[in-house]
Amino acid sequence: MRAAIATVVIGDSYRRHYERTFLPSVQRYAGANGYDLLLFDRFLCAPEWQHPSTIAFTKLLIPFQPEMQRFDRLLVLDADMLMNKSTPPFTDVELNGGIGVVDEWSQLSSTERLEYQQSHGWETTPAQYYELAGFDLRTDVVLNSGMFICCPATHRDFFAGVSQRHLAVYLGHPRGFHYEQSAFGYELQRAGLAQLLPAAWNRIWPLQRRERLHCRRRQAAAVQAFHRGLRAKLLPSLDDGPRPRSGVSGSKPMNAYRTPHASG
Repeated sequence: MRAAIATVVIGDSYRRHYERTFLPSVQRYAGANGYDLLLFDRFLCAPEWQHPSTIAFTKLLIPFQPEMQRFDRLLVLDADMLMNKSTPPFTDVELNGGIGVVDEWSQLSSTERLEYQQSHGWETTPAQYYELAGFDLRTDVVLNSGMFICCPATHRDFFAGVSQRHLAVYLGHPRGFHYEQSAFGYELQRAGLAQLLPAAWNRIWPLQRRERLHCRRRQAAAVQAFHRGLRAKLLPSLDDGPRPRSGVSGSKPMNAYRTPHASG
């Protein structure tokens, strides 16, 4: 099976930051598994749609590019993803004909997620998230578009259709990158192509950090009540996983960390 990892890095300063912070972990993962690593530093859409505000949408154009059809499997990553060195081969993931994605909404408990959304003044249900972008979708998940696994030959028509229907709307849309993510999630769910993957494939760093703080409080209280000597073993840790430069470690196993905004 021939496979590739693809990331959009348009803009010199953006690419320099990517190469310094995120690229090494992706290179390590690609090299360990024999995957091609493709960096797209150009727009893939027609000139009239080439604008800084449409850069985020470019990743959805990658799977139907002619040069991508030689790959049996494709992992598309945002340029703010850190890969864990223990991540299993994405070519081993069973897609069942679908497109592998992660639900970001469930990365906190329902109570903690509601508190998180309310603390930022954001929508409080997945349905509301899609509604803000103009989509009527009764759903319990918010599909994060920062990482997905697909088969170009199988899914190229799907991605071409998403581009045709939504790229023009996305340009200048008030929801910004959330429109791109909403359109992708809406179309995936409407087409029945969403193959939900474990959250470890795309952990959202702000949510992961919040969950760690909650978990640390719960675990610390439990340890103090039972045996202080076990504290180091019971507190969550991720000894050899990649971390954002803040130095805060994660609380659960993960394959990739996504550092930017959660929904809002």
